[in-house]
Amino acid sequence: MFIRTRQSKGVIFQLGSSPSIDQQNQTQIAAMLDGGELFLGIQFNGTPEGYTVGGVRLDDGNNHLIEVVRNITLVQVKINGSEYFRKTISASGQLDVQLLYLGGVPPNARVNFRPSGTPDYSNFKGIIQDVQVTIRSGEMIPSRFRNSALFGIGK
Repeated sequence: MFIRTRQSKGVIFQLGSSPSIDQQNQTQIAAMLDGGELFLGIQFNGTPEGYTVGGVRLDDGNNHLIEVVRNITLVQVKINGSEYFRKTISASGQLDVQLLYLGGVPPNARVNFRPSGTPDYSNFKGIIQDVQVTIRSGEMIPSRFRNSALFGIGK
């Protein structure tokens, strides 16, 4: 996806299981801005982990291409075509994709990680465009929702 903003915080996306799933079985990948930098939250097997992807500010008003790739236990983040983050995680379970939120999360969404010192999940203020989600060989492109600030895709 491409993002463009001048705001230093806000939820960009959350992809994963429904909030009704119990804590142990919930799976999520989320990205948000914290101090202008990307913060990535990952939860598999009931264990939330959060990582700051440093090295580039995303709140400068320019377009930035963000790519988050998970392949079994390897998670990579590319910004503007350059890799800024590579981490092997301990969890190898599948991502249970039931919902995709863009630009914020609703009040009933359960997100178990946040950047330190961030009291709430503010909505993203800016532009999110050309969102592509690829799950194995299938691809979902939610073009009918491109003008929505917040939406969910059900299974």
